[in-house]
Amino acid sequence: MVEWLATWHVVHWICLGVGAVSALFLLLHSVAFHRLKRRMADLLLSGIALADLIFVVVEALKQALNTSYFARFKREDDGEEDNYSTGDFILTLFGRFSFFMSFYWIANLSLLMRLGNLEALHVKRSVLLSSLASLIYGCMHAILPTLSGEDMNNSGAAYTVTTVLLSVMQAIPLLLIMANLRVVKKSRLNSSAQGRNVIRRLTGYCVCAAVLTLPYALVLILSQRLVGVGVVAETMNYVVPVANALLFGTSLSCCCCCATGSDTMLPIHEDKVGDHDTPSSSIDISAGAMTDGCGTPGSTGYAGVATTGGVLGLRDGHLAGGPIDEMMTEGPAVKIGEGSSAEVYKAQWLGITVALKCLRFQAGSSSEAELYMTHLAELRTEFLDEAVLAAQLRHPNITLFIKMGTYRGSLCLVNEYCARGSLRDVLQANPLMEWNTRVRLAFEAAKGLAFMHNREPIYLHRDLKASNILVTADWTAKIADFGIARIATDFTAKKQHISQKFSTFSTQSLRSLQSINESVVMMDDAASELMTTFAGTWRWNAPEIMKNPNECRFNRETDMYSFGVALWEILTNGAIPFGNVDFDHQVRQLVAVGERPALPPAYLRRAPPEFVEIICACWHQRPERRPSAQDVMLRLGSLSYTLSNGSEFYTSSQNTARFVFSDNYCQAMDSNQSCPGLW
Repeated sequence: MVEWLATWHVVHWICLGVGAVSALFLLLHSVAFHRLKRRMADLLLSGIALADLIFVVVEALKQALNTSYFARFKREDDGEEDNYSTGDFILTLFGRFSFFMSFYWIANLSLLMRLGNLEALHVKRSVLLSSLASLIYGCMHAILPTLSGEDMNNSGAAYTVTTVLLSVMQAIPLLLIMANLRVVKKSRLNSSAQGRNVIRRLTGYCVCAAVLTLPYALVLILSQRLVGVGVVAETMNYVVPVANALLFGTSLSCCCCCATGSDTMLPIHEDKVGDHDTPSSSIDISAGAMTDGCGTPGSTGYAGVATTGGVLGLRDGHLAGGPIDEMMTEGPAVKIGEGSSAEVYKAQWLGITVALKCLRFQAGSSSEAELYMTHLAELRTEFLDEAVLAAQLRHPNITLFIKMGTYRGSLCLVNEYCARGSLRDVLQANPLMEWNTRVRLAFEAAKGLAFMHNREPIYLHRDLKASNILVTADWTAKIADFGIARIATDFTAKKQHISQKFSTFSTQSLRSLQSINESVVMMDDAASELMTTFAGTWRWNAPEIMKNPNECRFNRETDMYSFGVALWEILTNGAIPFGNVDFDHQVRQLVAVGERPALPPAYLRRAPPEFVEIICACWHQRPERRPSAQDVMLRLGSLSYTLSNGSEFYTSSQNTARFVFSDNYCQAMDSNQSCPGLW
C-alpha cells in the first residue's frame, strides 16, 4: 500500500501542475482575445479559466497542508488521527466553489450560443445565481468530512443525502448543456461549419466532464470511509482544466470532438493549401470557431472559392459547383465605381451583364498582403454562410446574387447589374424628380426589406442607405450590399490595430495570432478607426448602436432606423446626413441624445406629409416605437397609390389605398413569384 501511495503521490502532483498550467494558458489566451475583440464568449472563457486555476491552486495547497482526500487517506492508512479543522473547511469550500463555478459558466456558454445575444443571458442575474449555487455546493462538500466521523449511525443518512444532492447539482450543468445543444442542433447554426464545431466541442466537454468528475461523486455516495478508489477519482478532477484548455483554447481535436478543416476544403485547380495555411482557432460563440482553410486565389482573372460542392453558385435555388472561367470571355471587366470598402466592375457573363463587387485592398507591403489573405481565410466560412443565405433572397426588390469568388486576388460577389446605379446617384442626378416616383422607389425598397425581415430565420441588412439601394434600367429599386462593407472594415481596423500593437511580431506570428479567433466586433481602441473606415455609415446607424459601438447588436429596429435615414435622403435629393458635422464621433454624440438630420423647410413644402411622418416614425429614439418593415411598406404603398392616381386621391381618405396594398401584401412577400430564375 505504501509503494502504491508513493507512486500515486507523484501522479497527483503532476496532474495538479498540468492542470494549473492549462488553466493559466486558457486564462491568458481568453483575456488577450477579449481585449482584442471584445467578445462575450472570450469573457466567459476567461472566467471559466480563472475558476479552474483557483480550484487547482487551492487543491495543491490542500495537498501541501495534508488536508486533501489523498492526504487524509494516507494519514488514515498510516494510523494517524484525521483532524478536520476550520481552515480545512474553508479551503475545501473555496476549492469546490471554483470547481462548480467552472461547470456553471460553461453551461452559460452553451446558453449564449443558444440565445445568440448577451441581453438574453442576464449576466448580473447569472453571476448572482452561479455564486449562490457554487457557495451551496462548496459548503455541502466541505461538511462531508464532519458527517463521515465515528458516529456513522447518526450521520449516515445526512451524509448520503448530502452526497446525492452534490451529484445532482454536479449533473445539472451537464444536462443543461446537452439540452441547449439539442436546441442548437435544430437551428441554422448547425448548418454552418463553425456552428457544428462549437457543438462538437461542447459535446466533448460534456463527455470529458462526466468521465472525469462523476466517478468521484459516485465514490462519495457509496463510501463514507476514505478509499483508494476515491484517491484516483479525486486526481481525475484535476484533468478537467486540461480538457477545458484543449477544447476551448486550441484547435486540437479529440475522439469526441473531431473538427478538422477537411470538411469544407477543396483545392482549386491544382493548387494545394499546406498545413501551415490552416489557421488555429478557439471557440467563438458569436462568430464561429473554426476556419477551414482558404482556396488560393488566382493571380488574374476570376477564380471560384472552394466549398464542399465546388465553386459557390446558384442554380434553381441551390448551391452548385461549376467552372466560371468563361465569365470573363465576352470582354474585360470595366470598373464602374469604388468606395472605401469595395470596387465595382461591370462584366459580361454568359450573355448577361453582371456586377462584380470586390473587397477593396491596396497592399502597402508583402506582410499586409499576407495578413489580408489570412483575414480572408478567417472570414471565409462566415462569408460563405452569408452568401448562401443571400442566394436564397429571391425577390424583385433585392439584387439577385449569382456567384461568389475572387477577382484579382480579392473576394467578390457577383450580382445582377443595375444600370442606373445607386438611388443616391439617381436622386442627385434628378433633383426635380416627381414625388410619385420617389415614393414608388421607397415603396419598392420597403418591399425588399419587409421580405428580408419576415424570413425564417430573418435576414438583417445592417448597412441600409440610399447608396445601397440600386435602380435598374426600368426604374425598379433593389436593395443591395449585404455585409461586404463590414468585412472590409473588419480587416482595415484589424490591420491598423496590429500594426500599432504587435509591430514586433513576425509575419508568421501575426498570422497565427489572427487565425485563433474570428472577430465581428472591434476592440475599444479601434472604434474610431472603425467609424472612419465605414466611410460615414455611422451616420445611418441607430442611437442604440451609437451608444455602444463595440457591441453592434443589430436587429429589425436598427434596420428600420437606417431605412428612415434612407427615406430622408429621398426627401433631400441624396444629401449626406448631418452634412454640417465634420466628424463621425460628433454624429454619434448627437444621435445618442436624440438629434436627427435636419428637415429643410424647402423640401418639406413639396413633400407629402405622410412621407415625413414615416421618416420620423422610423428614426424614433426608442426602438420599440419604430414601425415594422411591413407596416412601412403598406404605408408607402398606400401613399404611392394615391400619388400615382392624381391629387384628388391624395386629399381624400387613404383607407381605400391601404386596403388595396394590404390585399397585395402576401404577393409582395412571396419569393416564389418574385423573379424569374437565372437559368
